Amino acid sequence: MVPSSAALLAVLSAFRLTDVPVDQGRYPQTARVVESVDLRGDTLADAIGRLPGVVLYNQSGNPFQPTLDLRGWNASPGPATIVLVDGVRVNEADLGQVNWQLIPLENVERVEVLPGPSTIYGKDALAGVVAVFTKRGTKKTEASASAGIGSYGRADADASVRGAAGGYDYAVSGAHAREDGYRRGASSRMTAVNGSLGRRTSKDDVRLTYAFADDRLDQGGSLTQGEFEADPRQRISLVKTDSLLNAVALNGRRTFVEGLSGAVMGQFRERLENTPLNRGRSSVSASAAKLRSAGGAGQLTADGEVAGRRLTLNGGVEGARADAESSSAGSFGAAPFRSASGTRDTRLGSWLTGSADLWPSGPVLTAGARWDRTTIDYKNRVTPANDGMRSYARTSPRVGVNWAPGAGVSLRASYAEAFRAPTSGELSALGPFASTPDLRPVRTRSWEAGAGWRHPAWGEVDAAVYRAAAEDEIYAVFDPVAGFGKNRNIDRTRRQGIEVSLRPRIGKADARLDYAYTEATFQGRFALDKAPFPATQTVTPGSEIPMVPRHRLSVGASVPLPRGFRVGAGGQCVGSSRFFGDEANLERKLPGYCTLDLDASLERGDWTVSVGAKNVLDEGYATRGILSASGGRLERFVVPAVGRTVSARLRWRFAAR
Repeated sequence: MVPSSAALLAVLSAFRLTDVPVDQGRYPQTARVVESVDLRGDTLADAIGRLPGVVLYNQSGNPFQPTLDLRGWNASPGPATIVLVDGVRVNEADLGQVNWQLIPLENVERVEVLPGPSTIYGKDALAGVVAVFTKRGTKKTEASASAGIGSYGRADADASVRGAAGGYDYAVSGAHAREDGYRRGASSRMTAVNGSLGRRTSKDDVRLTYAFADDRLDQGGSLTQGEFEADPRQRISLVKTDSLLNAVALNGRRTFVEGLSGAVMGQFRERLENTPLNRGRSSVSASAAKLRSAGGAGQLTADGEVAGRRLTLNGGVEGARADAESSSAGSFGAAPFRSASGTRDTRLGSWLTGSADLWPSGPVLTAGARWDRTTIDYKNRVTPANDGMRSYARTSPRVGVNWAPGAGVSLRASYAEAFRAPTSGELSALGPFASTPDLRPVRTRSWEAGAGWRHPAWGEVDAAVYRAAAEDEIYAVFDPVAGFGKNRNIDRTRRQGIEVSLRPRIGKADARLDYAYTEATFQGRFALDKAPFPATQTVTPGSEIPMVPRHRLSVGASVPLPRGFRVGAGGQCVGSSRFFGDEANLERKLPGYCTLDLDASLERGDWTVSVGAKNVLDEGYATRGILSASGGRLERFVVPAVGRTVSARLRWRFAAR
């Protein structure tokens, strides 16, 4: 199967908490929906990485920790995309990063990708939201198990059971995966267990979920251009990490009377991370971190008709606290260092949004706003002079309109704002260097227009054009007076582009074509640190933001054959992009690439056998590039992408009749 982007008619994440499903024709921004049967990949990020507008690359050197962002935001210096699992934000408490390996693909029922500022979700949703919905129990018992093997010592297995008993529904799943690694000596191991217990009645829906994960991941890191060309599987540096996750969440919904409902969510999440070895070319260190978050949200939704026009109102409040304790020690060459810090991020938000038919069966107007306040209290355990506390507050509006004139055509247009507060790592400093407590939050204003067309026999097409203007984006710049780098707000940046999704219907075959043109540029002039240090570069308006390819094309098809056979093929082409460290666009680009994937399966009753090959032509490309100093001169460092891989899987499914 291939992802059915923008194919479903309900957007469950249109509100902060899942409540009344919103028809896609009443949602004024782009929404791409992918169901579990369409998800394929090593991680969830990999599975949705071919959707238009998705920025996906690897900076770790293993296949389980990709970096994902949307519409020209490259997750540097911090992610601009919020990721939710059953309404719970899973961005880590320290830097906002997402550890995709902690969201087992086998436990995912549905994913909704909402590119563009998502006002109702609060701070940090500059690029958009990825909302993940996990599997829960069904009325009839279902069970499944699978095992697979693949290249580079890959072996994995998973099992799950879902059902209902005594008025409650339940779901339990477990998964384990290991591999020796594409990069020699950089192995990975992961174990995950997920559980769900729920109860549904005519008025109530309550669900308790628990997630456990234990992983040990080695990161192969980057190579110089010469090392990459000589042997992309080698590694020079090595980072060994292990972590333990425990998370629990409670979601509830109640219908009070017809047309009036409420939803609540509470959560607690703790992740312990240990890095016993971080060995670079000229450094060695060890570190540890404890990340905790707790919070909740509540909302009310009124949905009904007034004078023959549908009217929906939704409002609520949200509060959360995230604590991070971290420490590290090591040496750069012969110079030892030690750091230790503690951070508390307290967030409070409220929102009100509504949609209404302008006239019966006519255009739908959506408008709303959200107020957010975040307070960051950071303690430097080594240099107390760098302690500090900062608070940020902002109200972000949004407005949009939808219109379905008929013949399967739908039109939409919207305006939205969002902001991101500085992280503690951007505000504070390591060791004796000065903090930057006067950083301002990043603010964006975004415009989008889109159109879609559906035909029951021919398929569907969707297109969107957007522009997002950002102010005070945070960057690490060189300070010629102080003589070292520090964080600073730069005046203006801009992301704009076009996205097209095509889903033709050709008999019983599934097919897709996704294309994105993304233009991410600096719109101001400023000086920026550049290797070999302390050299500087002058960034001018129109310079491209690094690691954002302008062109991205993804195609695929899956064809059923007689006697339970199915074959499929897919490919993607990604254009060239600028290196991190070359914001002035003076160096040659990181080359683009094209890859081809093939797969086949045979289904016999409850059993399915599948085989597949990724990067069939063994395209040798780099997925990330950074300019840095080596031996006192400028050097191009790259992270090699995984070469050709083959895999086989045996799956068993059971469903009670």
